[in-house]
Amino acid sequence: MSPPLLKVTKANKVFHVGSATVHAVTDISLTVNKGETVAVVGESGSGKTTLANLILGIEIPTSGEVELAGEQLKGRRSKTVRRKIGLVQQNPYSTLNPRKSIGQAIGLPLDVHGIGSRAERRRRIGELLEKVGLNAGHRDRRPLALSGGQRQRVAIARALTTNPDLLVLDEPTSSLDVSVQAHILRLLRDLQQEFDLAYLFITHDLGVVRVIASRVVVMYRGRVVEEGSVAAIFRSPRHRYTQLLLASIPTVSEEDDAFKPDWPWDADVKGDGDPAEGCPFRSRCPFAVERCGQEFPDMRGSGDHRYACFNPRPETSEAIVNLQAEKLERKKA
Repeated sequence: MSPPLLKVTKANKVFHVGSATVHAVTDISLTVNKGETVAVVGESGSGKTTLANLILGIEIPTSGEVELAGEQLKGRRSKTVRRKIGLVQQNPYSTLNPRKSIGQAIGLPLDVHGIGSRAERRRRIGELLEKVGLNAGHRDRRPLALSGGQRQRVAIARALTTNPDLLVLDEPTSSLDVSVQAHILRLLRDLQQEFDLAYLFITHDLGVVRVIASRVVVMYRGRVVEEGSVAAIFRSPRHRYTQLLLASIPTVSEEDDAFKPDWPWDADVKGDGDPAEGCPFRSRCPFAVERCGQEFPDMRGSGDHRYACFNPRPETSEAIVNLQAEKLERKKA
């Protein structure tokens, strides 16, 4: 088996704000293989964007390692390394300069990296516009003349200019209408197949995860609490926080509701707010045991499903697992 394209090993990031110390991410380890989509999920403040910034080089890890294609990424990144990673951000309305044309926006990375002659750059911009479902007529327009979905297509085209191996997508569909989201997700899947791209897909939308990802990393307050294949996580979540996330998904049918994990919404949990030690979720967890307040659990499980929980949710029965698998395949068809 070939080594992973991206490897993060025990990455930590600590911020000092006045007299306060903020542990934004703690002992994060993950891998992304070539051509794979790994979704990083969790609520706001879980450390997802900080993790992305460590990978992009916007922030430097306090400790730990980030490797891309076997090369350790430390300090200032070389142009060669920066070409291998592209970024698509959340808000297409704020990531494009309103005074620059679409052609100038897409061509900016080519200018920065000194790639190609003027004619070659113009040809490359035209090719990318077509790849993302736009046309040459959009080249001279300004961002204000485009819809949100069209602007996000431009952002994707710009991320592809240097032929990267990895795209970091930070909530790329969250500000778009649902119908537009579907088109963008379909475009991303098509581009991935054509260029064998790897995606690190940061989101809080579990519906999007089911459609686009092959593996899921669940974060809570800067830590990875569960990871595994999409099928394993959605069939049988083991960590109690993942159980809560999946139980929170709205359903429109009795069938959907039957396969969704339950959660004791009426449980009266009197936590200590923000625990300094142990599992950070214990103050919200009605299933917490004494040990949860003493130490953070090591990852347990094996294969395509691991979790950090002393009192995990029981595995889903085989019969329900099979029905859920069939249902998931129908959704992806």
